[in-house]
Amino acid sequence: MYGLNAIATHNGWAISALGISIVFMGLIFLSCAVQQLHKILKIWDDRKLYIQKLSGIKKTYVKEDIDEIETPIDMDEAERNVRLLTKVIGGEPFSLPKLIYIAKKRGLKSPYFTIDKLLKAEAIIADGNGYFIWSESERSD
Repeated sequence: MYGLNAIATHNGWAISALGISIVFMGLIFLSCAVQQLHKILKIWDDRKLYIQKLSGIKKTYVKEDIDEIETPIDMDEAERNVRLLTKVIGGEPFSLPKLIYIAKKRGLKSPYFTIDKLLKAEAIIADGNGYFIWSESERSD
């Protein structure tokens, strides 16, 4: 079997249409890429300007005042939890790195933030020898 009859019998028309469609779509994609090439080259030429803009955005983000961020942590409950953890590690005076390690291990929510807030509120104070104690005014023992 030869000729148009053989092409029709073995799905030659469908395969030809598919091949033509693939080539046509490739040509459309290529023409769109060439059409937008000037924009890509402009971005490439001005890349230092864009990098400076992006690094400026990072710097302004870092400069934000972190103390203004509100936290969903209940500080009274957090203080009770931290007081219990200090009893677990041996009472007063206690080491802050050890307290943070135990707090993270026990699953305390935001241990660095919580202990930092307790330090700023002077609920935890330094004893002068590298350790920390609970302030007398806050003591509930």
